Amino acid sequence: VERRLPVRGEPPLAIKLPWDTVAVVIPGFLSQAEVYKLQQASLPGALDYEQPRRQVRNPSGDFTQFNEHHKEAWLCDDFDHRDSRRVQPPRVHPGRPLLPWARDLLDRASRAALAPLNALMCRWEPAGVHLKDGPHTYATHSGWGEEAVVGLMAVGATRVYHIHGIPWFYGRG
Repeated sequence: VERRLPVRGEPPLAIKLPWDTVAVVIPGFLSQAEVYKLQQASLPGALDYEQPRRQVRNPSGDFTQFNEHHKEAWLCDDFDHRDSRRVQPPRVHPGRPLLPWARDLLDRASRAALAPLNALMCRWEPAGVHLKDGPHTYATHSGWGEEAVVGLMAVGATRVYHIHGIPWFYGRG
């Protein structure tokens, strides 16, 4: 049986995942005009982005350092976001105040998800193909909290995403 994600006008789709997790796909959550408006509000210049320098441990135990090709901005009134892969301390994304458009988006998404959302990670990627293009991964390296709710909304190029909450399950922790 071949499956596809729902499109605008079709009901949301709930997908039961392992570990008592559910992914919900909400087609048509934003109109095309709202997506364009969101893209304009989150462009570099409209938001202050950082281009982090990160490191990964090689199997030999040494580290490889690299500059990400994308830029990131963490919008949150309540806390900073830990980034243990940064090369230099402080290893956090400093929380920038939520702008009115971001607060409205989080309120709307919270109502749709039936769960509170309190922060927004914005990523800006230059156009074109990049060497690291492939599955984008969101992982905490120590697992998600028991009641974590993660919203993912792509408003740019099509990407494949993987969400990992239990690193040891994949032999990485």
